[in-house]
Amino acid sequence: MNRWILAAILLAAATLRIGLNNVTAYSPADETVYASYTKTLMERGFVQGYPEIVRAFVEQPRRWKYPSPLRWGYFLLTTFAAETYGSSDPRAIAWLSTIAGLLVVPIVFFLGRRLFNERTALLAAAFTAVSPIELALGRRALQDEVFCLAVVASLALVVVALEKYRWPWIAGAIAALTLAFAVKESFLYLYPAFLVLPFLYKKPRALALFIAPPALYFLGFAALARSPLHFFRIGRIITSAMTEPYVLQYQGGPPHRLLFDFLIASPLVAILAGAAVVSVALARDRGRSETVLVAFLVIGIAIFAVVPSKNLRFYVMFDPVIRLLAAWIVARTLRTSTLVAVAACNVAIDVEIFRATFIDGGVYDPVTQSLLEAVGAVPHDIAPHPMMFPWVCGAIIVSTWLYQSLTPATIRTSASVSRATASSARPSASAPSR
Repeated sequence: MNRWILAAILLAAATLRIGLNNVTAYSPADETVYASYTKTLMERGFVQGYPEIVRAFVEQPRRWKYPSPLRWGYFLLTTFAAETYGSSDPRAIAWLSTIAGLLVVPIVFFLGRRLFNERTALLAAAFTAVSPIELALGRRALQDEVFCLAVVASLALVVVALEKYRWPWIAGAIAALTLAFAVKESFLYLYPAFLVLPFLYKKPRALALFIAPPALYFLGFAALARSPLHFFRIGRIITSAMTEPYVLQYQGGPPHRLLFDFLIASPLVAILAGAAVVSVALARDRGRSETVLVAFLVIGIAIFAVVPSKNLRFYVMFDPVIRLLAAWIVARTLRTSTLVAVAACNVAIDVEIFRATFIDGGVYDPVTQSLLEAVGAVPHDIAPHPMMFPWVCGAIIVSTWLYQSLTPATIRTSASVSRATASSARPSASAPSR
């Protein structure tokens, strides 16, 4: 039965992501730059083209506001996607994001089953299938959804490697962590959240496996760019770009702004995940699985909270972990029928927020102001479309309440009838037997 439910969730996730990958106008900034880099790599070949891209970025200050070429792993993937698609336009890169977003769902299921059970894993996969921010980034020619896949795959492989501690899993974890660095250099900020995991699994010697990924990432860049010094020059450029006017005006704010953005984008899941974090923090006998997820999430968000650039798409890699925690706190206490109702409510909420924000609202960069304007929370020159999810969720909640209220009575009545029938059919003790 669970296999059919998982198949239905994956089918729904694929239908949504493939159907929504219909963007025709791409940003002249990030998306066009990724396409331009990919075109150069296709025409010149990666061995010749990549050093040219690195050198041009270092020597031309006008490029410093755009994505850096430190992401050699991502450009390997975009080049492969473009060659497969037969074109280097943003459409090919958008397909890469779509496929990455689809792969996140089964990995979330795998991680949920590994840490908890199939019940939690199925609910987490259902939550992830309709994530507004992941649906939005899965249709764009950006690296964010690919980075999300790299991070969640790294987390899954590290968890298994720490549990089994065998070389095939360790090698897989090292490869995934190296790819995460090579997809986006800001993975360095998230690395401390991984470094705490060996201590939670009581295997501090496993810290040694985390030495190789950053070294391999650096060596890969140095070999491909043919200049290890450019690595540090680009690092200084990226740091200086954090003071750009757009960053200060639209991506600044207090440390908790990141949590606020998650709440706007997916309120039910964010509230449930917050309840899970509090539950684990207050529990006397914490399970290792939920502690691993909470520690990873809290440490990661705490580090990124002090980074100047606070933009929800930069933090999409936390979304699968948030959904796993939300599924865990619900699945451990509620009946199956109630879980279905919770999942249905979340579908109504998330899909409606995605529609209002990224389809009707046309939001490209999900900064706080754009998210609030799209749902009509702050004044805007365009009137927001009415949101129907409160009515849908109300109908689901009422239906579930009626079902929960009537089902026990029906079960008791049926049980009473069954007992009465059995009693009348059973011969009495005083009756002579034949």
